[in-house]
Amino acid sequence: MWNSQQTEWVKDIYQEKDSVFICFQIAEKIGIKSALGIPIILDKQVLAILVFFHKFSQTLDQNSIQLVNAVATQLGGLIQRKKSELALKKANQNLKLIASFDILTSLANRRTFDEYFHQKWEQLIPFLKNFSTLC
Repeated sequence: MWNSQQTEWVKDIYQEKDSVFICFQIAEKIGIKSALGIPIILDKQVLAILVFFHKFSQTLDQNSIQLVNAVATQLGGLIQRKKSELALKKANQNLKLIASFDILTSLANRRTFDEYFHQKWEQLIPFLKNFSTLC
């Protein structure tokens, strides 16, 4: 499945025990008869494979396989979006760091001081009635 990048349905794992199903002894012990493997593909690369097991040996129709593939495609898109969101969040954090600190000295710049001052000022306002500052 890693190479073919195709959904695979194994109707009866007992017929393909050595070539396909690695955990045959465990499956036999708990009564698994069939398996469905669904690759999650992103940019023509398999990211993961979802595997579902069934206790009955049965056939799977083409419509069901197409539905499962559509869901897997949506899941691949969701993974891509989450990766993009994470990269954007990291880039924004780096940008904020660059905008707040001098790269050479690693000291806070004027913008950081102003933000800190305004934050503290907002905290003090409820306690101050008649107060003024000279700059």
